[in-house]
Amino acid sequence: VYLRTDGQHIARLSFEGVGCAICMASASLMTETLQGRSLDEAEQTTAQVLASFADPDSEPEALPGDLRALAGVRRYPSRVKCATLPWKTVQQALHRDQGVATTE
Repeated sequence: VYLRTDGQHIARLSFEGVGCAICMASASLMTETLQGRSLDEAEQTTAQVLASFADPDSEPEALPGDLRALAGVRRYPSRVKCATLPWKTVQQALHRDQGVATTE
């Protein structure tokens, strides 16, 4: 994940990687959703997405816009990590943590 801010907003967000279709789709939706948002909005949205995957009983409507397409992944617990990896990575980037992102 490549993140550039102007101090208040995400000026540029992109990703480069190889992974399964779920991971790549999640990363693509993440960049589209967070691009141009304030850093606070990006953190809130990221936390909301991660919380929705942690709670299998949450409603798909809890996810904003196109992210609802990811809600079905929760039915496959072994694939949840695929969908959350990009979000955990951007969460670390927003906190300026340059360590290795993990889904554990």
